[in-house]
Amino acid sequence: MIAPSPRHRLYNTAAGARRRGNPYFANKKKDNFGASVMKNTLAHISPRVWLWFFLFIIVFIFLAWLLLFSNVLVVKNIEVKGTNLISSSDVETLASDHLDRSRLLFLSESRLAVFDSNSLKQEINDRYALDNIKVVKKIPSTLQVIISEKAPAAVWFEADTYQQIDASGWILVPVAGPVENLPIIFNNGFPKINDKKIDGADKIIVFAKNLTPEFVNRFSGIKIKQLAVDNEQDTIKLVPERGAMIYFSTSDDLNKQLDRLDLLLRSELKDRFEKVRNIDLRFGDKVYYQ
Repeated sequence: MIAPSPRHRLYNTAAGARRRGNPYFANKKKDNFGASVMKNTLAHISPRVWLWFFLFIIVFIFLAWLLLFSNVLVVKNIEVKGTNLISSSDVETLASDHLDRSRLLFLSESRLAVFDSNSLKQEINDRYALDNIKVVKKIPSTLQVIISEKAPAAVWFEADTYQQIDASGWILVPVAGPVENLPIIFNNGFPKINDKKIDGADKIIVFAKNLTPEFVNRFSGIKIKQLAVDNEQDTIKLVPERGAMIYFSTSDDLNKQLDRLDLLLRSELKDRFEKVRNIDLRFGDKVYYQ
């Protein structure tokens, strides 16, 4: 076999050189490829999709302007509903104060869309004991505060102040004195008012609420002057206008204690109620008096 002459020998480029190629040309080719893919993608989007896209942008900008920057949806009216014990004007003042505040640094809370309802609810709950509170934004310019108050159960007297309270001991509002159809409980023991609640008085309040109408119904001839508590545990004392002070146990059944009192007044203390100092009904069937 005849070998090729040196002039006719073929020389191939190195494998590594073929892979590397021209770096500048490779990068340019890659950029052109990426650009062409984007152009092809955009070119395949139908005119209808483009139309909807631009309409969405326009609507979004319009709504942002309407809700956040225009003077159209600005709070002009504040309505407070459901108040009976607390002052509706005080709640309205709290809401009005919020309108002068800013949110997210520059957006005024006077606009319905920006107004911080949760912050207002928290502030009202911190001031009053309520069952529920709802803040409703009514387009175009009304802010509505709907309040559900707790039901009053008694009046609590302590430290020369009268407080209207519910059955769980929550302080609802201060009052000037007795309230019609509500028993007054005079605290002659250690202070029990703690912030917005009467500590440890749940049983006392419920018992007093039930005691007053039952006692008046069964012993109409004995006028109640006051109900009092002191440091004696589970005890409430009924002080009549005339006659014996009566000790009740808040841990015992009310009707059973009234039955024992009725029996005592019909037998041993018949016509002698105003001549004894006290009657103690706290020890079951054993009734003590002196």
